[in-house]
Amino acid sequence: MRESDGRRPYVEAIRKLTGEVLADTDDVPSPLLDFGSRILYLAARLRRLELNRALYDRFDGIVQTGPFAGMKLADDKAWSDGGLAPRLLGTYEQDLHPAIERAIDERHDSVVNLGCAEGYYAVGMARRVPSAQVHARDTLPKALEVCRKAAELNGVAGRIHLGGELTAVGLTRLLERSGRTLVICDIEGAEREVLDPALAPALSDADLIVECHDATTVEITDLLRQRFAATHDVEEVLEGNRDANATGALGERSMLERLVATCEFRGARQNWLVMQARTGKRGRRSILRR
Repeated sequence: MRESDGRRPYVEAIRKLTGEVLADTDDVPSPLLDFGSRILYLAARLRRLELNRALYDRFDGIVQTGPFAGMKLADDKAWSDGGLAPRLLGTYEQDLHPAIERAIDERHDSVVNLGCAEGYYAVGMARRVPSAQVHARDTLPKALEVCRKAAELNGVAGRIHLGGELTAVGLTRLLERSGRTLVICDIEGAEREVLDPALAPALSDADLIVECHDATTVEITDLLRQRFAATHDVEEVLEGNRDANATGALGERSMLERLVATCEFRGARQNWLVMQARTGKRGRRSILRR
């Protein structure tokens, strides 16, 4: 921080106050500790906004590593801060990278991305599987707008079909005319209603990668396991630690900033279900870990 920086008096005041509070931690009241935790979260999110901009400009919006390396992200967001920093670095949801790579090798006829947000998976899969038609759905008009921008930036707009909310009945109609299909789903708990083979029988023949939201919909993971046990091989993938040094792109940043840049700000440990349909499996490479 430069001496002329107008923030200096405020930062110094915060440092002094923090030092006084931490001088005798035994006397820090619980409400103050809770308040401090909330301030830390807010400060991290605000710093992340600056990191998003700095990294976007540095890399010209191009994803650096991971399954979608080379993809250009739209300079816009529909959800939170758009997750630009971890997506640009290629660490976003890196626990799924092996399953995504194996799904790419499957060369599905179609990809249905439920909860497409800014189009990270929709556009990424369209780039990696040039023969596939991609159906990107989201309930937020802003998400569809940003997804469209990203598709145009990457030259795949002609193969990405945008639309709003999709019910189980609408999903099965789409799957019935889409050939071999991969469903990538992140719909904040609504997977309980939409991913039901009893209502959408065509799901029995589709491969799925599903972000589960047990925190909002209790036992959704177990419920989906039960629903697809008879027709799919099912694997649960758990969120692990992010290696903030993996790409080498943040070497000049402090440890705290490296952690903030790769953080996905999840409220609890995330898990996903990777499910491959057994139908017509002969000769196919499994998208499950081997």
